[in-house]
Amino acid sequence: MAFDHARAAIFDELAPEWDNHVKAPDREALQELVDLLDIDGLVVLDIGAGTGVLLQAVEDRVPARWIACDISKRMLEILQNKYQGKIKGLEILVADSQDLPLDDQSVDRVVCNGVFPHFADKAAALLEIHRVLKPGGLLVINHFAGRDKINQIHGSSSNEVLRSDLLLTMDELRSLLQSTGFEVWSTVDSDELCRAVAKRP
Repeated sequence: MAFDHARAAIFDELAPEWDNHVKAPDREALQELVDLLDIDGLVVLDIGAGTGVLLQAVEDRVPARWIACDISKRMLEILQNKYQGKIKGLEILVADSQDLPLDDQSVDRVVCNGVFPHFADKAAALLEIHRVLKPGGLLVINHFAGRDKINQIHGSSSNEVLRSDLLLTMDELRSLLQSTGFEVWSTVDSDELCRAVAKRP
């Protein structure tokens, strides 16, 4: 079974101070992303859920299930402490994006917010996401900053592993999505947003 122990250990160590050191996007931006996902009554897989940044925009929504998935057990413990009982259908899942313990075609939406560069094997992760998505299901890869800024932050990290965790160009990401079976609906790379929206046919 695939599991990225190196990055899990890094983010476990960062977890206790994560919310103090990483500025959360404003509520309006989070709400826009959740609105795009259109989650009411659906099964949502939030890969790289961390301490639950997206969940502050989900409290007034009614997903059938919201599966908060991360390789960092400590990040998810913080998320659970903050949101258990506040989010309908909240489930906690410690797993690697390359090896998701979920049934084929069992998920309506997958969101990867602020995490895609950290996938050790991006193609393998996308193939696994494709497997668990229902036909017609949506994948949103999202960063609340532009590619250049994300790559500057990661590239200057004091951690050797994280320095290599860089965002692909949109052309590269589009090609990778298509090669793993997705239809790309839209891409954006501005100063404030880097996003790809794709569908499993």
